[in-house]
Amino acid sequence: MKISILNWNIWSQNLPLLGWAARRGTILSTLQDCAADFICLQEVRWNWMKDLEAALPFYKWTGMARDLALNSESTPIFYHHGRFTLLTTETFWLSDNPDRISHGWDAHYPRTATCCSFRCNQSQKLVTVVNTHLDHWGRKSRELSAGLIRKKMEQLPTDQAILVAGDLNSVPGSLPCQILMENNFLQDCAQGNSASSWNAWVGGRFGWWQSRLDYIFSRNMEIRDYQLLKDPGNWLPSSDHKALFARLEILS
Repeated sequence: MKISILNWNIWSQNLPLLGWAARRGTILSTLQDCAADFICLQEVRWNWMKDLEAALPFYKWTGMARDLALNSESTPIFYHHGRFTLLTTETFWLSDNPDRISHGWDAHYPRTATCCSFRCNQSQKLVTVVNTHLDHWGRKSRELSAGLIRKKMEQLPTDQAILVAGDLNSVPGSLPCQILMENNFLQDCAQGNSASSWNAWVGGRFGWWQSRLDYIFSRNMEIRDYQLLKDPGNWLPSSDHKALFARLEILS
């Protein structure tokens, strides 16, 4: 059974010339054109959800805001409801208190992971999808957050198909990536493609730093295709991150 997934940090920046109204059109058209089975987004402000819902009528979504602040950020998972049925959903905080709003260790913000299990309507096969955004500030937080996510995944059956997507704020080979991939627990869908996925906005322009910070990992799946999508924005990029897209097949 083949599955496609898009992962994208769509940038919570909301300054007048860089805000949602200026970038919304290219972001929504990219999501529509991609037509992935699963869409994992980071830095989604709560008041943007109506636009996303309207642009993606064949999708439902699940997830929670990371805190009670007005128009807080979230890490929702959109899924094509004609192809997949949602079985379970959970948002947990990346902290010592994962069942409630909380800061984890040295994190600058509360950070979450959205974890869902789905059944394919055609093949009846099961897949678990996780979407997360690790902290940009706290190294300890990133490392322990990766460990918490892995621990959650280790509770699943050993033959369970798993997708873990998100902005890890970590470069390839860093400890958070090592924790998730140790002993081949998860595979990096990039398969050695080290192209930058983040283009920093500093001092009024892009390009001060570039790094690969975004990932799609898989387990019990064969990777068929992986690519960084071209940004359709002209003078204004859609985000300071590039969208990642992967096609995979669940192993029998």
